[in-house]
Amino acid sequence: MARDVTLNRRQVAVGLGLAGLLTGCNLRPLHGSQQAAVTQELSTTRVAPLSNRLGQKLHNLLLNRINPRGQPSQPDYELRVALSRSQRESGLREDETATRITLTLTADYQLVALQDQSTVTRGTTGAQAVFNILENRFASQVSEQSAEERALVIIADAISTRLTAALS
Repeated sequence: MARDVTLNRRQVAVGLGLAGLLTGCNLRPLHGSQQAAVTQELSTTRVAPLSNRLGQKLHNLLLNRINPRGQPSQPDYELRVALSRSQRESGLREDETATRITLTLTADYQLVALQDQSTVTRGTTGAQAVFNILENRFASQVSEQSAEERALVIIADAISTRLTAALS
């Protein structure tokens, strides 16, 4: 019994020692005391319109994450996103017809400070989703739309996280 207590104390001591080492690094939490300031600054970002229906869906997802109360009337930043879509067959029948499609969405984004048109941050993120090609054409379309929506959510989450990190 005494041995278990000593082991736990040793683990605590090692943990505190490692925590002490981390205090000298530049790591800062994204959420906490700075959260309100970063959220306020991020809410002054206008999301530029994207083309086509897929782009409109990403635009709405980004709006919900960045400024859920709507576009700011006097924005300090503008988020510009270019979305591309590709797909490849990933499953084949014996007669070489496709049974599955791997969908790849890629978003190049740029956060621009409107005051001087300088780039605050930029990057590329992407997501893949797989969907089945079914006998029923309508079911295949629904499967494809579901895959697109799953990939768009991943991209919107990644962009909003990266913007939060850039502004904190």
